[in-house]
Amino acid sequence: MLQCPKCKQPLPSGWRVCPNCYQLPEPSPTKQIIVLIKKSTPISWQECFQLGCDAWLAGEQARALAMWQASLTVNPSNYLAHFNLGTWYLRQNLIDQARRHLVRVRHLKPDYLPGRVNLGTVYLLQGDPARAAAEYRYVLTQDPHHTGAQRGIQLVERLAKR
Repeated sequence: MLQCPKCKQPLPSGWRVCPNCYQLPEPSPTKQIIVLIKKSTPISWQECFQLGCDAWLAGEQARALAMWQASLTVNPSNYLAHFNLGTWYLRQNLIDQARRHLVRVRHLKPDYLPGRVNLGTVYLLQGDPARAAAEYRYVLTQDPHHTGAQRGIQLVERLAKR
């Protein structure tokens, strides 16, 4: 097993650089990590996704986002990576990017309720309350007590009264 020359930690399977020690050049860490992954021995999308989750928990947002993007490069059908990215974009108010990922979640895993609620929020922010309501109602048919969907429907109803 290869080790990082800096920190002496074992490298993830197929990696040539340590994801903890490698300093990504600005301005595009996502592209740099994807290039590194493509040049190295193939890495599984699960490893990329898990490294992204670990980075997120460690407070390393840029690395987490890059690893989730890398996971999608290896497996574009990873609905959880799409969900994580869509949710992050939504929180950053990057609504078009959020919508792209969250629509993909709905396509890949229609019964993934958190994705449907977030997609409803995207539609609401884009000024499409009818589509938002449809997403929230779908969630409520699956889980009548879903708090996020209940709040979403309440917002749609308040907007309709204006």
